[in-house]
Amino acid sequence: MLRQIHHPRIDVKSGGDRCCCIPKFSVRFPLRGYATRLLSILTTVIVVIDLSVVNAQNRRMLIEGNVQVDGFVLSSSSTYRILRSDSTIAASATPYSSSAKLFAIRISNADGFAEGDRILFRVVVSKRDSFIARTLGPGLTFRGTDAPESPPVYTVNLFRNHPPSFRRTIPDTGISEMQPLRYRVIASDLDADTVRYELVQAPSETSINPLSGLVTWTPSYDDAGIQRFVVEASD
Repeated sequence: MLRQIHHPRIDVKSGGDRCCCIPKFSVRFPLRGYATRLLSILTTVIVVIDLSVVNAQNRRMLIEGNVQVDGFVLSSSSTYRILRSDSTIAASATPYSSSAKLFAIRISNADGFAEGDRILFRVVVSKRDSFIARTLGPGLTFRGTDAPESPPVYTVNLFRNHPPSFRRTIPDTGISEMQPLRYRVIASDLDADTVRYELVQAPSETSINPLSGLVTWTPSYDDAGIQRFVVEASD
């Protein structure tokens, strides 16, 4: 998800020792077989529990992808990173074709994914350039299987995501106390993604419509002075 920030300014006018006894016991031969069988049962139970934990940690899925990068050249040193929903890196892969646009990578819930978690992608073109990729259609989510050799294969097409750009912003201006301010900010997205608006910084009682970008605010007598607004547009 990419963002762009706009920030105009509005000028509003006017213990003891212990001893213990450890007794000694001797086990006669007739009990030895019973003890051995009991130990065998306990060992079996422990092994079964351990295997169930291992199986629960190995739900896998295979992702194969194709990358389309406008105006940039991918190379064998390019890297494709699988990100968790919080944007931390879960796994990485390098191209497997001469065109450097194809990759394949296996992930599992041991990489920090639960069933249904959203999967994000970052394409590292070079040391100086990387971007969070966008996909066509619904985003990819984790869908694992217990099969060790043949996890389900999911194919994704990754594209460079362009940040939205503001076409209309709130100008620096002056208003009077108790004078309502209504102004609509407008941003467009080159990829035709839906743009959402959010107030990052603004006086109290300010609101913004997340889809239309309409900002409304009525300054009180306590708001006299210069007020700062920060509006963020994201796709």
